[in-house]
Amino acid sequence: MNPTEIVPGYTRLTSSFYYEVDISPFEQLVFEGKQMFDGTDAILALSFDEEGTSWDQSFVFVADWARCRIIATSRHDYVPDANWCHARGGPGTGPLQFYHPAGLAYVGQHWFVADFFNSRVQVYNVYWADDTWTHRMTVADDFDGVGDVDAVRIPSASGPSSDVFEMAVIDYGNGEVEIYDLDLVGSPTATHRRTLFGRGEGFGQLTSPQSVCYYRNKIDHYPMSYICVSDAGNNKLIMANTKYYQSPTETPPGMFPANAFLTDLTIDYYGNVYVVDTDNDCIYVVSPNLQELVAVFGEKGTGDRQLFHPKYITKMDCWRYNGTERYEPVVVGEMLTTEFFTEDTGIRSWVLGSEVLWSQCRYTPQPVPGYWDVVRCDWHQTNTTNTTRWVYLNDSLVYQAGPAMNLPGGHYELYYLEPEDPDTFWMKFVVRTESVYGTTDTTFVDSILVERRVQCCEGIRGNVNGDPADVINGSDVTYLISYLYSGGAAPPCREEGNVDGDPDERIDIVDLVFLLAYMFSGGMAPPACPY
Repeated sequence: MNPTEIVPGYTRLTSSFYYEVDISPFEQLVFEGKQMFDGTDAILALSFDEEGTSWDQSFVFVADWARCRIIATSRHDYVPDANWCHARGGPGTGPLQFYHPAGLAYVGQHWFVADFFNSRVQVYNVYWADDTWTHRMTVADDFDGVGDVDAVRIPSASGPSSDVFEMAVIDYGNGEVEIYDLDLVGSPTATHRRTLFGRGEGFGQLTSPQSVCYYRNKIDHYPMSYICVSDAGNNKLIMANTKYYQSPTETPPGMFPANAFLTDLTIDYYGNVYVVDTDNDCIYVVSPNLQELVAVFGEKGTGDRQLFHPKYITKMDCWRYNGTERYEPVVVGEMLTTEFFTEDTGIRSWVLGSEVLWSQCRYTPQPVPGYWDVVRCDWHQTNTTNTTRWVYLNDSLVYQAGPAMNLPGGHYELYYLEPEDPDTFWMKFVVRTESVYGTTDTTFVDSILVERRVQCCEGIRGNVNGDPADVINGSDVTYLISYLYSGGAAPPCREEGNVDGDPDERIDIVDLVFLLAYMFSGGMAPPACPY
């Protein structure tokens, strides 16, 4: 049932994301009257929440591909005069020079720049108070173009002193991702540990790798030893473990349109993957295991909830100092996307929420008469929520659960009936989904009229006449014709008579045609019984 039909004031958006505020370009073209960018090729957003202080500050960093430099902007929540914009770098092969920077990363007070045509990763310490950049290290291991870089601190159960610092580098020309162990104390070093993937069109191979990003643990939100890579050439995403030798996981064939061009990706605090399709002007949300396309957002344009040739995406990566050596992640719902620059485009800032796209209730009888019948409500949501469920039998509340965290995608709630429950009644499900980002708060109601019955359908459908041996033959065709056209008795089991598996359990001429095709023309077998 459509939630818009049963919940007063509920409005479904035409898009598959929900945003709390209207979308407008964020510091799109100029700072203090000067043009900032001439084509972006990476974006990184960081925020530091100093607990108990008023020094919360956010940074947005953009790789200016055409001018071979890095643009850094500061946004201070409490001290507007502390905002600034810096540009560092320029074309060349020396320190703090770039030949088309393509990726940015940050970990442990160090900044990492993927320097594409110089085939290297440059590492810096930056002291923003006086805009001092100190070159710390260059990693250049016979790369054939460095397409992107990501670097993380992976917590250890033994404590912060045993944490692992790790870097992933896209070797574009070779179709590989190189994994390094980092030592950022004293003079930094990067020790190569392993090579993932390889150039090709087969499983576990890449032809045009665009972006690499580390996964987050959905419980504590710290980085994990898993990476996801977008491959524009093979039109897929691929996930791999950076620590152990495991078979990679890929998106199923056909998940994305054939004309998709998958560029940048980011992964939120719950492991959900957001990937940009530049050619189709949209963003896809994919489940952490890469097996489900959860939502699609965007269409070409420069207006509200539109994208104009998007290329790069990042979440606001927020960290809080908690008095220990290790900063802790803070969940915030801000995303930033770069676009091809025109007068009305730039860097767009998004606030994530969640909406329920559909819901459906169904009743399933069980083999034992009057016992363990089950009523189920399914729904599909577009982002992570804290969800509370209430179940009513007629007007009586019989079950309540939550709030519990639900990731994007499909979810359900079950209620098992007892023998003493009525034979006919209305069952109502009330589900409240509250965005973990503090934006959306949606409640939908769905219900179903339950008429209890004993399971009668076994195996596949089509035993229209109720043959005890469950044989499907010409007698079933005769029985169905008599019922449809001669006033004959109804099939003893409605699910068996619904040969084509119509979700509303209708028995009509379509079922007769389906059964005739199956028996005499080599047609498809009837679908399985619904329980």
